[in-house]
Amino acid sequence: MHFDSVTGWVRGVRHCPSPNFNLRPQGDAVSLLVIHNISLPPGHFGTGKVQAFFQNRLDPNEHPYFEEIRHLTVSAHFLIERDGAITQFVSCHDRAWHAGVSCFDGREACNDFSLGIELEGTDTEPYTDAQYTALAGLTRLLRAAFPAITPERIQGHCDIAPGAQDRSRRGFRLVALPRRIDLFQGGNMTFLVLLLALALEKFSGWRRRIQRDGAWLAWLGLVEDLPSVSRRSWLGLLLAVVLPLLPLALLLTLLQPLAYGWLSLPLHLLVVVYSLGRGDVMADLGPFRDAWRREEAQAAFHVAERDLGILGGSESELIGRVHGHLLWQGYQSFFAVIFWYALLGPVAALAYRLLALALEHARQPALREQAARVRHILDWLPVRALVLSFALVGNFLAVIRVLLHWLLAWDISAAALLGKAGRVASDVEAVELGAAGVASLDALWQLLVRAAVLWYAVFAFCALFL
Repeated sequence: MHFDSVTGWVRGVRHCPSPNFNLRPQGDAVSLLVIHNISLPPGHFGTGKVQAFFQNRLDPNEHPYFEEIRHLTVSAHFLIERDGAITQFVSCHDRAWHAGVSCFDGREACNDFSLGIELEGTDTEPYTDAQYTALAGLTRLLRAAFPAITPERIQGHCDIAPGAQDRSRRGFRLVALPRRIDLFQGGNMTFLVLLLALALEKFSGWRRRIQRDGAWLAWLGLVEDLPSVSRRSWLGLLLAVVLPLLPLALLLTLLQPLAYGWLSLPLHLLVVVYSLGRGDVMADLGPFRDAWRREEAQAAFHVAERDLGILGGSESELIGRVHGHLLWQGYQSFFAVIFWYALLGPVAALAYRLLALALEHARQPALREQAARVRHILDWLPVRALVLSFALVGNFLAVIRVLLHWLLAWDISAAALLGKAGRVASDVEAVELGAAGVASLDALWQLLVRAAVLWYAVFAFCALFL
C-alpha cells in the first residue's frame, strides 16, 4: 500500500468512489481515526451490500432491513472485509459521513477532522486475524500520513457517539483495537531487534562475522588523502561518517511501507549488531585478571599495556584505570548503541559506531580531534542516563551525590563521569593485588548487567504501553 498525499487515495487497495462526502471545513486537519463495524444484512458477510449502501445503490426490496435504512446517506473512508480486503470510498482529504452526531475531546462533528474505517462484523462476533493485520497496516500508513493521529486518538464509534457508551461489549472490543494495532508498530519492532541483537551477541558468532570494518576503513583512508580534508577536518568527518549513512537511510525509507515495515527488520538487526563495540570486554580482561589474582604485579602491568592499552603508575592507579576501562567499554560497546537506536533508529546507532571508528583509526590528528568533539556531544545524554540507572541498581545515595555535582557539567568527559559513578554505585575502591581486585572487577560487571536489565525492562514497557 502507498498513500498518495496529493489525491488522498491509497494505492494498492480497491477503489469504489462514494457520492456521500463533502469538503472538510477550512483549517481542520485530520487528527482522529474512528473504527466502526458494519454488516449488510446484519450478521451476513461478503454480500457486497456494504459497498452498494455507501454508493447509494442498495435495493430496499431485497431485505426488510434495507427498507429501514433507505433514507440514510452514509459513507466511510475505508471498509475492511472478513478476508482482510480493503476498499476505499472517499479521499482522506475529504469529509466522509461516518460518525454522525459525535463528540471527542470536547469537539463535536467528528467527521470534520476524522477518518472512518468500517470493519465488516457485528457487535458480538470476533474480527478475523486477516482484518487485524489489514487494519494494522492501514493504520500505520494513515498515521505516517497524518501524524496528529496518535494512539490515544484511535477510537471506536461508541466512544465518540453520545448515548452509545452503555454498549459496553462493543465499546470494549473497539477500544481494544488501538492497542492491538500498536502491536504492529515500530516500538515493538525496536524492542524485538534489541532482543535479537542481544541473543546474537551472547549466543552466536555472527557478531564477529558482521563486524567487518575493512571497506569502511579503506573509505576513511581515501577521504583522508583528499587535499581539501587536510585543511577542513569537518569535511573529512562528513564524508567519512555522514555520507555512508545516506544509502542506509534511503534503503530504510524504501522498505518501511512494505509488509507493514517488517521487511526492514533484518536490516535493523544487521545495523545494530554491526554498531556494537569491537571485541569482548571480559575476554580481553582475562589475562589481567589472572595476573592480578596471582599477585604478579609485573605481569599485570604488562598485559594491561598489551591487551588494554593502559599504562599504570602504582598498583592502585592501575586497577583504578582498569575499572574505568571496564565501565567505558561496557558503555560505548553496548549502552550507547542501544540508546541511540531506541531513540532515533539504526542510522543514529551506525553514526555512533562510525564516529568511534574514526576516532580510533583516523591518521590525521585534526580529524580525530573533530571526531572527539562530536562524540563528546553524542555521549553527553546516554552516559547520564546510564549513571542514573546505576543509581537505581546500585548505591543510590552515593551516585546521586556524584551526579548532582556533575550532572550538567559540560567539560567532564563521559569516561570520567562513568568511572566516578560506577565505582561509587558498586562500592568499589582501588584495591591492592589479589582476589579483592578481581572481585571489584566482577562487581562493576554485575553493575553493568543490572543496568542492562533495567534498560531492557524500560524498553519493554515502552513497547507495550506507550
